[in-house]
Amino acid sequence: MFLFLMFIAMLNVTLGYCLAVTTSPHWEWPSLPRFRFSWPRRPQHASEPVAAEAPAQPAATWVDDQVTPLTEVPQVEELPTEWLDQLQGEGIVAQSFVEASVQVLRLEVGRYREQLIAAEGRTKNYLTSSDGAALVQLRDELLQINTEWLGKQTSAADMLADRRGKLGDFETQGVGLEQVLLDQTAQIESTGSNLSQLDFHTDAVLAGRRMLLEIARLVDLAHTLRDRMHDTLATIMRSQERLDSVDKRMQLDSGTGLLNRVGLEVLLHEWWRDDPSRQRLVSVVLVDIDRFARLNERVGTRGGDRLLVAFAQLMEHLVRRDRGFDRVVRHAGQQLLLFLGDTGPRNATSAVERMRQTIEATTFDYQGTEFELTISSGTTEISKDDDLPSLVGRLELALRTAKKGGRNRTAIDEGKGATLVDPPQYQVKGRVVKVDD
Repeated sequence: MFLFLMFIAMLNVTLGYCLAVTTSPHWEWPSLPRFRFSWPRRPQHASEPVAAEAPAQPAATWVDDQVTPLTEVPQVEELPTEWLDQLQGEGIVAQSFVEASVQVLRLEVGRYREQLIAAEGRTKNYLTSSDGAALVQLRDELLQINTEWLGKQTSAADMLADRRGKLGDFETQGVGLEQVLLDQTAQIESTGSNLSQLDFHTDAVLAGRRMLLEIARLVDLAHTLRDRMHDTLATIMRSQERLDSVDKRMQLDSGTGLLNRVGLEVLLHEWWRDDPSRQRLVSVVLVDIDRFARLNERVGTRGGDRLLVAFAQLMEHLVRRDRGFDRVVRHAGQQLLLFLGDTGPRNATSAVERMRQTIEATTFDYQGTEFELTISSGTTEISKDDDLPSLVGRLELALRTAKKGGRNRTAIDEGKGATLVDPPQYQVKGRVVKVDD
């Protein structure tokens, strides 16, 4: 009886539980977030087949997808339209903002220099006739020329300043160029102030002579900027390894037809390319015409240019022509650089001494007026570790030694500093060089 009662009780409990479950409301568990982990890939061997990559899945941890933007390098197209037209008209293809700026300034400073030389010639003519009114008008024109040139310089300096820190590989060149322009601006403004204060009414001749001195200072500034532009272009071509493809026009000096600073870079590049171990001898000589500024004062800048061309042609004639790698380069202003391949420094010194004595025995005839020139020079050998800046620095120190020695001298640096040369007297022939007008 007891077992029967227990069975009935258990049956009731079971039936009640089943009834409760079937009649209760349905519950749903909230869905849990799914995490998908990306495991590091096992390195795949070259012999294993490469499976197609599945789309990337989000990682289990948060990842910052924000990428710091790269500094935007200014492009050539950011130059003023007028400047871009100049480059296109000259067939110049620049590959950076700095290079394009340098190219335009090189062209512009050449035009500015021509305006100054024309003003110098007119000043001399008006002085001859003591035409004070014409001199005043010319002074005002010169002030306008300077104002326009200052505007171009300031515009270029401002563009470089606005892009400072964004010029990439050419940051150093850009900052240096900006500083040169700012320095020149201050000097040109000072010269303009001096021109404005000239009193042509009291003494037109004296004022005119002073104006010639101010024009000469402006021409010197133009020469400095021109040479700096060539230096910067040479640096750009070298740093970008473009010396094998430099346009021949970019390598030649427009005044003398000689190689310029870019051409010198190409020359050194070709020499070292053909002699990668730098075993061959090569010497260089920096030649400077003594007191050339005084000559310019006598014959004017245009006459000085003509004399410089005649001098350069004579130096080319004196360089050995049966050698494959002897070259004459216009280094800067009235300075020439002689590149003498397969030649040690002492033989190079003997060669330039013969040239120096030949120049001393030469008479230059310009428009019926005769001139004698002398030169000073510094010689050194190119070492295996040299680059152009270190080489030029050594040459300039040697040249300075020759100048301090009384001019019309030669100094040599054989690795222990520059010393003056005590040369023999060579048998050289005197000659007269007719200078073309």
